[in-house]
Amino acid sequence: MTHLDKPGRLRDSLRLVTLAGCLAMVFVAAVGSPMATDYFQKLGFTEVEFGIMGGIPMIMVGMQFLGALWSNHLRSRRAAFMALIIAGRVLWLGVVLAPLLPLSVSWRTTLILTLMALSSLLQNLGPPIWFSWMGDLIPRRIISRYWGRRMRWMYVVWLVTYGPLVLFGFRYEAWGFSLAQAFSLVVALGVIAGVVDIVLFLWVWEPEPVVARSRPVLETILEPWRQHEFRSYMEWNCAYSASVMLGAAFMLLYVIKVLELPLWQVMIMWWVPGIGSAATSDLWGRLIDRHGSRPILVLCTALKPLAPLMFFVITRETAFWGLGLFFVVDSALNMGAQLATNGFMLRMAPRENRGMFVAAIASLPGIAGGLAAIAGGYLLKLWEGHNIELLGRVWDNYQYLFLLSTVLRALCIPLALRIKEPASAEPLDVLAAIIEDWPSRLVSFPTYLFRRLTGKGAAAPGPARKP
Repeated sequence: MTHLDKPGRLRDSLRLVTLAGCLAMVFVAAVGSPMATDYFQKLGFTEVEFGIMGGIPMIMVGMQFLGALWSNHLRSRRAAFMALIIAGRVLWLGVVLAPLLPLSVSWRTTLILTLMALSSLLQNLGPPIWFSWMGDLIPRRIISRYWGRRMRWMYVVWLVTYGPLVLFGFRYEAWGFSLAQAFSLVVALGVIAGVVDIVLFLWVWEPEPVVARSRPVLETILEPWRQHEFRSYMEWNCAYSASVMLGAAFMLLYVIKVLELPLWQVMIMWWVPGIGSAATSDLWGRLIDRHGSRPILVLCTALKPLAPLMFFVITRETAFWGLGLFFVVDSALNMGAQLATNGFMLRMAPRENRGMFVAAIASLPGIAGGLAAIAGGYLLKLWEGHNIELLGRVWDNYQYLFLLSTVLRALCIPLALRIKEPASAEPLDVLAAIIEDWPSRLVSFPTYLFRRLTGKGAAAPGPARKP
């Protein structure tokens, strides 16, 4: 059955997938907000445990290889995907209930990290199954455009959800809640939204999958590495993920613990990235469909060293406004890299073994990033107390780590230039297109959003797409 056989079913299914993604953002906001970092710090988590907490989800993506092998032999992917993700999300209720048990700090911390690891394990078995399904569902000619529009609405929901979350994080004590009660309530609501998200897939059309022919497991696993273009991408992605997570895993902890910013300010700072993501996702999707993934990855890699450099130089007095404004631009770069990765993955992967290509992209860079996050925790411990006074400032262990991350990110630029993708444009051509299109898109985004929410028009923001 082709996409043209059931256009109405395809349209309705894509809308449901978008709606499900929007509900997923509620779950992500609930379990990943600055309130969570404050909560775990109050429970006694140290830098080492924060490094492990940041590294576990990245390492657990190795489970995607098992998910991919399983996906290759499923005649229906719906039930397996739904069971895995729902179970993984419900385990977060155990994370917030664990502190109620009469345990010592060390045992309580171990239990929480174990529950997080199990949750991450289950949720990482699902993506190869899901992407295999989505790769069959979404027409290849519109993959990046659809993904960009879906991500736009997901981040609109992020912005709308995070507003009340910021208010709650600022006022929960005045409303009679403790931090533990407030965070538990937020997680419970997030889990409900996350479960409803997955239930919607009961009504998403599943084209009949291609069941992989019988062949050795090792041959199936190694197929992505035998494709020259894919291998060049993986070399960049593993190095890039490690360089990013070395510092990124501790940025939130830094502004809470070292800069000692009020929680409500931190929550606003972690809210504004949704603006950059929502405003630019559709633009990135169109650029990737038109020019390819490689030039987008090169441009984003070239600019990403600015993020840890900002954390290296920022002070308590300038953090709120400086980082708040910078995060809008940085989140736009993150969105470009994410959509370029999705487009590259779904276009370059053969249908029969698509799940294994998904697993390779998610797992090996994830493992590299997870190990880097854990190493970052130990480096912070090693450098603790070795402060240097220079240029009228005292530089500490966190700033050493951010500077190291900056250097390592810059070293990834040559690897990005080596990525092979047939018929892709040059980065400078894409940069010219961005300069032409981006300013008008940012200006027109609020009007576009108002029209979509009020039903008074649905014309895409920014100038019309050129032929």
